[in-house]
Amino acid sequence: MTFNRIMFLDSETTGFDPKVDRCIEVAACLYDVGLAAPVSTFASLLKSDTNAAESINNISPALLVDATPAEKVWPFVERMASRADVIVAHNADFDRGFVTETLRVLKPWACSCNDMPWPVGKPRSSAVNLALAHGLAVFSAHRALTDVDLLVRIFQAATKAGTDIQRLLTLAVRPKTLVIACVPYDKKDEAKAAGFVWNEIIAKEWCRWMPLEDVDALPFKVRWDT
Repeated sequence: MTFNRIMFLDSETTGFDPKVDRCIEVAACLYDVGLAAPVSTFASLLKSDTNAAESINNISPALLVDATPAEKVWPFVERMASRADVIVAHNADFDRGFVTETLRVLKPWACSCNDMPWPVGKPRSSAVNLALAHGLAVFSAHRALTDVDLLVRIFQAATKAGTDIQRLLTLAVRPKTLVIACVPYDKKDEAKAAGFVWNEIIAKEWCRWMPLEDVDALPFKVRWDT
C-alpha cells in the first residue's frame, strides 16, 4: 500500500480513562506525504463544564463553557480523515480511545511513538524528544494544535533527511495484538523500555498492542490471547 496522505491527530482530555473522561480539544492536519506539506488544518475546543487535567494541558474550564459541542466538532475531523490513507498520532492508543466510533474504524491508525522505528533519537521517544533529535525547535507542548504541528515538522524534517516514510507507515499499520509482559516488579523498567504501559483499566498488567512477528525480539517473555 502506498500512503499518499496522512491525517495527524492529537487530543487533550480531562483524564486518562475514556469511560469516564472526555476529549476537550482536538486538532488534525491533512498532510501530503509526497510533497511533505500540510493540506488543511482543523482545531477546536469541545464544550465541557470541567477539566480535571487543567494542570497538565493548561485549558481553563472557563474556555470550555462556551466551546463548540462535541457533536458539531467531530464531523469536521471525520471528513478530513476520509481524505487520508492513515491516521497518525503520537501514542495513538490513547487518542483513539477518545475519538468517535466512526474515527476509530474509518482508517488505519499508526502510532508515531511505539510503531515507527525512527532512525534518529531513542526508541519510543516523546514527540518533544523526537523533534529535538531531528534538530527542531520546540516552543510549547500539551495543546492539541501545537502537538500536531510538531508532528508535521518531524515528518518534514525526516523526509528532508532521507527517512523512508512509506516504510515507517507500512510497519506501523501492521495488525496488532494486545501483548502482556511477563515480568516481575523489579523488571518493570525493561517492559517500559520496550513500549509497554501499565494498564490499570483493563488488565492491571504491563501491556502493549504490537505485531506478533515482533515478539521474538523482546528481552522477556510475553503472553497474549489467541
